[in-house]
Amino acid sequence: MSNPIRDAARAYIERGFRVIPMHGVDPAGGCRCGGHTCNAGKHEFEHLDGRWKAGHDFKPADFDPDMNIAIALGPWRPGKWLVCLDLDGVSRPSEAAEIAPWVTPTLMAKSPRGVHLFYWVPDYTPLGNWVDCFKTKYTLGYAVDVRYARGKINVAPSRTANGTYTWLEPDPGIAQLPWPILDRILDERRRRKLPVLSRWQRDGKRS
Repeated sequence: MSNPIRDAARAYIERGFRVIPMHGVDPAGGCRCGGHTCNAGKHEFEHLDGRWKAGHDFKPADFDPDMNIAIALGPWRPGKWLVCLDLDGVSRPSEAAEIAPWVTPTLMAKSPRGVHLFYWVPDYTPLGNWVDCFKTKYTLGYAVDVRYARGKINVAPSRTANGTYTWLEPDPGIAQLPWPILDRILDERRRRKLPVLSRWQRDGKRS
């Protein structure tokens, strides 16, 4: 029997991505976890939660047909970490370039609420994970969410109650995050008095 989620997992692994099994949604749009207040289709199985952060690599056989699939962000290839800029409130890919002139050709996906842009940055770049990075949601009607290390993002053929995730063609590959937008994100972190470090530090231990 065909299993598109398993086929997708295999393709992502071949591309060097780490894949994460996620709860799917039922035909009515409810989360298959059975919860009523969860973010349907966008969270991990409880018994798998956090295993990918500890370095566990999931395989295609770990995916059932009714699951969703996410990829882990952060470490990707030697010297390169994967980051996703999630533009919510953007209805079409061309609009991303209209509102964000820093957008350069890179791997892009259409999400149920906007557009995902995938870039790489030098390893240990201190971007963090945060919502509405530039505080534009309530002023300009769209938001740029930064999804990065120890974060994840749903990818095709996942779906939520609001719609499906699809890759946009052509696929130019994953480009380096342009320096102007990288500097702008780091400047915003400094403005909010968030750390901008050359190396990460957790619980007094440098990494």
